[in-house]
Amino acid sequence: MSDQCVKEIGLLFLFLIITLFVSSCGPVVIRDQAVYSAEMDFLDAAVEEQIERGIALINEHCHCETMMGVKGFTTTTCNDLAETILVLKSRMKYHTNFMRYLGGLIDKRPEKIPPEIPVTSSLCPVEPLELPDSLEFDIDAGTDGGE
Repeated sequence: MSDQCVKEIGLLFLFLIITLFVSSCGPVVIRDQAVYSAEMDFLDAAVEEQIERGIALINEHCHCETMMGVKGFTTTTCNDLAETILVLKSRMKYHTNFMRYLGGLIDKRPEKIPPEIPVTSSLCPVEPLELPDSLEFDIDAGTDGGE
């Protein structure tokens, strides 16, 4: 066996020993738990605020129609915004809880299957009900006109 071959086998053996040593270590959390917890709380609060703002924007500027039996937004922009909001609303808490679990902040592992994402039409704004002219109410009707 040549000296070069012995060196390569020795380096390979050393690499395997180091790899086994490093991989046998248990999980180690490097970050400060209080700081990481505050970061997760901030992330949850920021996402919740953006969800509320997005829903307000949809309610003010977006409209839905039913076409061929399927209700949906009339613009791609509104549909995309609704999809983003629904993904955040249904999945963000799941992901931040998983981050808390992986960061050692909580002991209970979140479910393996993330929550379902609802269809975008579930955020369609409720159109105000318009009453026909014949149903207008007369406030003074039914009073005797004086007391």
